[in-house]
Amino acid sequence: ALTLAPYVSCDLYLAQLAAWLHDSCKEIKASKLVAMAQSLGLTVEDVDQSQGHLLHGPVAACTIQSELRITNKDVLKAISEHTLGEAPMCNLSKVLFVADALEESRPKDYTDPIWTALDLRGSCDLDSAIVVICDLNMQYLIEAGKPIHPRAIIVRNYYLGKRSHHI
Repeated sequence: ALTLAPYVSCDLYLAQLAAWLHDSCKEIKASKLVAMAQSLGLTVEDVDQSQGHLLHGPVAACTIQSELRITNKDVLKAISEHTLGEAPMCNLSKVLFVADALEESRPKDYTDPIWTALDLRGSCDLDSAIVVICDLNMQYLIEAGKPIHPRAIIVRNYYLGKRSHHI
């Protein structure tokens, strides 16, 4: 996040704060995340019932707001949106979404196409990187026989459309 933030005039402090906190609920069991999301009044889609881990971002944002009293809307949105993205996203959300996909534990055959799409020697194309991330994630889910969250498709199509306007 700290590498990408300066390219898009994103506040470094906010990028670092969001990066530190984004996975704060990741270790919670999927079934408990579903229950927590429902008790927090968050929208829980059918696919979330079987893929509860996708809710760790939205649950973390609510928990961080109530427990840590962090109220910056962009930080909370970035944390909430880092798992599936959103259409549209603010720059901080884009930075965290892409940075999360580039974390060091991920294999190079996953991260290399994302770095290429980013084009940091040029304009830092977060929108193209988001499309590549969505494509890679969907390819994995299809090959694994897992459901694709409807929002992932919406996000991919939205940023694909934005990218095609630049070409």
